[in-house]
Amino acid sequence: MKLAILVYGHETDKDVFKIKTDAIQNQLEADLAELEARSAEENGRLDEELAAAVDQTMAEATAAESRLSGLVDTEAGEEIVFRGKSLVQAGQVVGRHHLEELRDQAQRRLADLEADFGERREALRAQIGAAVDQMRHAASQEVGRLEQGLVQDREARRRGFSERVEEIRSLKPLQFLTESRLRELKVKHGSLFEAGMGAEAIYDI
Repeated sequence: MKLAILVYGHETDKDVFKIKTDAIQNQLEADLAELEARSAEENGRLDEELAAAVDQTMAEATAAESRLSGLVDTEAGEEIVFRGKSLVQAGQVVGRHHLEELRDQAQRRLADLEADFGERREALRAQIGAAVDQMRHAASQEVGRLEQGLVQDREARRRGFSERVEEIRSLKPLQFLTESRLRELKVKHGSLFEAGMGAEAIYDI
């Protein structure tokens, strides 16, 4: 009887534990998939922003280079600027070194853009990585709590069963019991023992 009860309890615990841990794992996978989709979306947005900034820089550089090229060895009628920085003052003779300076500024701007967006991508990667670690840690803690509860429940069941066994073993054949004690034992132990009341019980003996 003892073995049957413990095995039944063990199998039931395993089934419940598996259902709950599967639910935790499924939720974790869903959360990670959502996080991955968010990461892809954010990286896509950064790529679009970088491409737009590069295109704008190249367009501005091309326009300034076109103006400078047409004014080489002549005085500029007005100031020529690139991204807010003066390349040639009004009345200044345009030289080829101005074209080189423009190209250098354009290259520095493109390098700055790559560095800036690289840092933003790295920050996003770190943020997503931290979120993944947090999700996995939370899921692991939840599984740990389930395992701890499982162990505690089994131990409580073992203690309770041992107490029942000891109480039943304490009963002796032909032992007389009060009516209240008999009812208490029947409630607690059901059909694990037989007892009767009154003259009929004595007659059966």
